[in-house]
Amino acid sequence: MSGPDDDAGSGGPITSAGAERDPSEAGHHRGPPVESRSEREDDRAPDGRPADSGNAPDDEAFLEDEPSDWAWVEEWRAGGEAVPWGPGLALAGFTMFLVASAVYVLSAGLSNNPVVAIGVNVLVAGGLGPALWLSRSLPVLRWIAGGAVLGVLVAWVSVLIFLA
Repeated sequence: MSGPDDDAGSGGPITSAGAERDPSEAGHHRGPPVESRSEREDDRAPDGRPADSGNAPDDEAFLEDEPSDWAWVEEWRAGGEAVPWGPGLALAGFTMFLVASAVYVLSAGLSNNPVVAIGVNVLVAGGLGPALWLSRSLPVLRWIAGGAVLGVLVAWVSVLIFLA
């Protein structure tokens, strides 16, 4: 049984009258620090807008900012770890095998109509190209991108050798 001073299941301490106490009364403060009114007024421009709103069209700092990577990529780059060649090359080889098999089967299936086969291969390569280009500098995805590029090239060479 729970008594009037138990706080189980209610999310906060219970007073003897049964009403929840405000956590700030006990010295607990949740949320961002509250700034005083004088601090907010000091940060305002003469017209009442915040002084550094970033909405000005001539804000050169905003225009010169380069897009940043994801936090985990920046953390990985800052760590200075060695390149994992073994697992990376294994992943690239596996990806190369999958992509080469898929493109070869696609090309072999369309070998009766070479114009369509060439068109489909150009569409596949054109669709993969932008994604592979964007992932070339990301830690794990660069191995997958490299394997996919090699897979497409291996498949095209295999098609030319075996089906031509």
